[in-house]
Amino acid sequence: MKYALLSSLFIFNFLIAACPDGFYEDDCGNCWMPYCYDFVSHNVQYDLEQDECNGATETWVVPGDDGDPFFNNFCDSCPDGFYEDDCDHCWLGFCYTLFQEGLDGDPAHSVYYDLSVEECESYGYGFYTPDSPSNPYWNSNCSEEYDYEIHAGNYYYDPPYLEIEVGSSVVWLNDGGYHNINGETNTITDEPFNNPESFYIGASAGGEIGSFTFTVPGIYNYDCSIMSHAEQGMVGTIVVIEEQLDPCSDCMESCVSYVMENYGYTEDDAINWCSTTPDSQYGCADSCGYDPNLWDCNSDDDCGDEEFCAIECFTGGCGNDGSVESGTIGQFCQPCNECQMGSDAVSGDCSACEDGSEPDNCTMCMDSCVSYVMENYGYTEEEATDWCSNTPDSQYGCADSCSDSFVDCDGVEDGSSMVDDCGVCQQAYCYDYVSHEVNFDFPCDGPTEMMVMPDDPSNPYWNSSCEDVGYGLYFQDILNAEDCESYAIEGDYTWDGSFCDADLHNVVPGCYMVGSGVFEWQDNCPDNECSECMNFCVFYVMENYGYTEEEATDWCSNTPDSQYGCADSCTGGEDICGTGDSNQDSSIDVLDVVLVVDFVLGTNTPNDDQLCASDMNADGAIDVL
Repeated sequence: MKYALLSSLFIFNFLIAACPDGFYEDDCGNCWMPYCYDFVSHNVQYDLEQDECNGATETWVVPGDDGDPFFNNFCDSCPDGFYEDDCDHCWLGFCYTLFQEGLDGDPAHSVYYDLSVEECESYGYGFYTPDSPSNPYWNSNCSEEYDYEIHAGNYYYDPPYLEIEVGSSVVWLNDGGYHNINGETNTITDEPFNNPESFYIGASAGGEIGSFTFTVPGIYNYDCSIMSHAEQGMVGTIVVIEEQLDPCSDCMESCVSYVMENYGYTEDDAINWCSTTPDSQYGCADSCGYDPNLWDCNSDDDCGDEEFCAIECFTGGCGNDGSVESGTIGQFCQPCNECQMGSDAVSGDCSACEDGSEPDNCTMCMDSCVSYVMENYGYTEEEATDWCSNTPDSQYGCADSCSDSFVDCDGVEDGSSMVDDCGVCQQAYCYDYVSHEVNFDFPCDGPTEMMVMPDDPSNPYWNSSCEDVGYGLYFQDILNAEDCESYAIEGDYTWDGSFCDADLHNVVPGCYMVGSGVFEWQDNCPDNECSECMNFCVFYVMENYGYTEEEATDWCSNTPDSQYGCADSCTGGEDICGTGDSNQDSSIDVLDVVLVVDFVLGTNTPNDDQLCASDMNADGAIDVL
């Protein structure tokens, strides 16, 4: 028996926003129990302890282990036999002994998950579906979203002062002690708080005390009215600020939502489009004060010497330290090169240095690009330099600035075509968002036209020959493992091999790119007894005996199934040498020993099968060795 529930949990039902003890929470909020798994019968048992999971074909599985089919795989549904609660989390029904003694001397209040309804009731116990009102686990891992939280303890509220906007919700959490939230009458002066809106939350000895949503602006004072807690400093203040009118925020919120919903833009792309498109064209550039010529490179700017050549870049203004604050919207800003800064700067458009020489566009671009890519994407300097020098300027790299010409994958000089993750060269195009027509009449300057780059998230052609199925990119046009391996090797990718885990990963058999350039073939191999046996055997021997993969493979492939290897499964029933079964009676006993002695003494001559079985050291002879 594994689990016992305290009777108090059934008498006083409460909600806890965490998995119960002994359960493991996955990223979907599901709570899973460890279990004993039989890899031959595929039977799962929850009522065994780990030391009881010791059958020849049994293994102990902790949620989240490699190969566990439940962990993170049921975010939108539940496995067979499980029930889905109000928060879309999965739970099993169970047999509960209540006040009766459990099985095999287990105490009262024991719980069993492996007993059927009939088996449970035959012992005189009660079977409960997970949604039973007395089940403390049902809906126990639900957590309501609040805007702010305040902790309460002896004798404090933390934070004691909080500024929030109208409409915000606040939850108070009890760190310890018995406390309430009193926003009606000052406990110390016995005078009304006269808050814009009175509020009161009853006392609690732990967990969540309660929550309140503030819909009226103003200053709210409150205290804990339990005993002398207020006198000892348990008081708090919340200032509720009326939401300020912000035409930019209002416009952007509406525009970004609309563009994402109707044109498939990512949030970043939608923000970029809305912030740089005039209000007259349904964007928000005017409302948000966008000015493509906001900064120049003359030394008289308010931001001092830290100048940015920010043409066509939405900047945020000057920082307190005198530096330019680059904005979060639009293209990143490119800093001027050294000769264009400080006393060497020339008024105007940054087109020349004080000494009359032309600025080095490649150096200026690379300095900015490498710095930006390293800072925002975690690239090393070498990786960032490689990316910037090979990526066209139109995609925020410096290939055009640093070379006389750039040839895209279609062979077009300074072209915009790009190779997608499926190895297909994709071309940019013009899209009319009113008529929904596509053309290639660049520069896409029609009143309702926009240019769609090949890797734009809204481009339905990008990666269209392979599909992202969660496990990886699925290449539906590659039909066998050999072609998958060839595609990986010819494309200078990493070939990881062929595997029989398609069912485990909830994918169809096929060719997948599962990581950054890592390819593998996934299949089910339902009839491959050898593969199934070897997969488990090699893993088990490596895990438990410290073998290398090569040593474990050798051991498993040469050890009979009866000795927990896979020799029988992998030879199709052919005779295996060195088994010791000299007389071929399917058992190894004293009769085999006697026969081997006869062979050694020469009183009996073995046939081929006897020689094979008796040659334990595989040297081709039967002798004292």
